[in-house]
Amino acid sequence: SPAPMLQEPPLAASLEFSGKQKVGGSKTGSNIVVFIAALILGAAGVFGIHHYQQEHNLQMQKAKIFVDDARRQLMQDTEHHIQSSIEAFRRAVEVAPDYAPAHAWLALSLMARSDALSFDAWLGEQEIQWDPGNVGLDEERQSRLRAEASSRLEESFLAATRAAGIAADSVEANFVLADYYNRQDKVHDFRRHLTRIKIVNPNHLSRHYFDALSTARPLEARLISWEELLINGPSQNRMRLKMVHFLLENKDYARALQEVDVVLNKAPAHRFAARLRGHIVKLRAQEEEQQAAKAAEEREALSEVDVAAAIADAKLVQDLKKANEKSNRRPRTRLSPLQTLLRKAAKSLDAGDPNEAMKFYREALVIKSDNIDALAGLGFCYLEQGSLPAAYSAFELVLRQAKDFSEAHRGLGKLWRVRGNKEKALEHFRHYLKVLPMGSHAASVRTAIMELEAQP
Repeated sequence: SPAPMLQEPPLAASLEFSGKQKVGGSKTGSNIVVFIAALILGAAGVFGIHHYQQEHNLQMQKAKIFVDDARRQLMQDTEHHIQSSIEAFRRAVEVAPDYAPAHAWLALSLMARSDALSFDAWLGEQEIQWDPGNVGLDEERQSRLRAEASSRLEESFLAATRAAGIAADSVEANFVLADYYNRQDKVHDFRRHLTRIKIVNPNHLSRHYFDALSTARPLEARLISWEELLINGPSQNRMRLKMVHFLLENKDYARALQEVDVVLNKAPAHRFAARLRGHIVKLRAQEEEQQAAKAAEEREALSEVDVAAAIADAKLVQDLKKANEKSNRRPRTRLSPLQTLLRKAAKSLDAGDPNEAMKFYREALVIKSDNIDALAGLGFCYLEQGSLPAAYSAFELVLRQAKDFSEAHRGLGKLWRVRGNKEKALEHFRHYLKVLPMGSHAASVRTAIMELEAQP
C-alpha cells in the first residue's frame, strides 16, 4: 500500500520505487581493487628503484675498474700510455657519467697530454740549432703541436669542471683547475682551488708543485721545492721532466742529465726522455767546448816561462806519483771486470770525485743492470752532487731488490738528515746498524744517530 512509502525519507522512497537498491557492498569491492592496484604499483616502484640501484652500482664498479687501470698507465707517462689512459677514462665516463673520479682523472690525463705536446714542441724548437736545414718543417710541426696542446688543455678544464660539479672536494679536479688558472694568470680562481686542496688534503703534492713553478721565488727555493715534490712523489715522471726543463733554463746540464736518466731507468721506452737526453748531452758538450776554448785563451795569455814551469811541475808530480804507485804495488788476485769497475768507482767516490765514480758505476750496470752495489753507489754519487730526488730513487730501487741492504739504508739516512727529517733519518741509520753492527761505516752512523737524538 502507499502508506509505508510515504513514511520513508523522500530519497529512499524514490530509489525503492525506481527499483535501485543501496549498494554498500559495491563500494567495498572497489576499495579492495584500488588497494591491490596500489600494492602492485608500489611493488613495481620498489623493484624499479632496486633494479636502478643495482645497475648504478654495477656501472660504478665498472667505472672504478677502468679508472684504476688507467691510473697505472698514466703513471708510466709515455705517449702511448697517456693516450691509452685517456681512452680508458673516457670509457669510465660513458659507463658512469656521475662518477666524479672518472672525470677528474680524465682531466689529469688530458693535462698530461697537453704538457707532453708542449714539451715536444719546445724540444723541437731547441733541436733546430743542431739541424738548421729543417727550420720551415719544424715551425709547421711546432704550430700543430701547440694547437693540439691548447685543445687538450681546454678539454682538461671542462672535465675538471664537471668533476668538481659532482664532487666539489675532489682533490684531482681542484688540482687541474688550479693549474689551469695558474697558467692563465687568474690569481683569484687559482687561490680558491688551491685553498680547497689544502683543506681536503694538506699534504698534497700541489703545495710543492706551485711553489716550484713560481718565478717570483729565488732559484734556490724553487729547486728545493722541486726536490721536495719528487721525494714525496718519486714516480711522477711528468713532474721530473718539468724539473729538467727548469734545470735547463738555468744551464745546470749535469743535474738535468741525472734526472732524465732517472726517468729512463723507470720507463726505458720513454721516447721523449731519450730525445731530451740526447739534446742535453749536446748542450753539455757545447758548454765543455766553450770552457775549453776559454781555458785555452787563458793559457795563451801566460808567458812561455810560466807555461814551461807549470809543465815541469806537473811532470815532477806525475813522476813522484808513478814512483809511489810502483813502491806500493802488491800482488793481488785477479778481479772480474765488474769488481774492477766497482773498486774504481768506490775509490773515486772516496776521493771526492762523484762524476768519475758515476762513470764507473754506469759501466758496471752495463755489465749487470741490477747490481745493487752499483745502484747504491749511484745513489751516493747523486747525494754528493746534491741531486736528492735521483739519490732517493736509486736507493729505493736497491731496497726493492734487497730490503735489508745496509748501504741503501745508510744513504737514505744521510738523505733524510739533509732534508731535516729526523725520524726517517734515525729509522734508516738504525736499520743499518741492525743489519751491519760492525760495518765499516758503523762508527759514523752511530755518531750521526747521537747527533740526531741530541737535537730538540
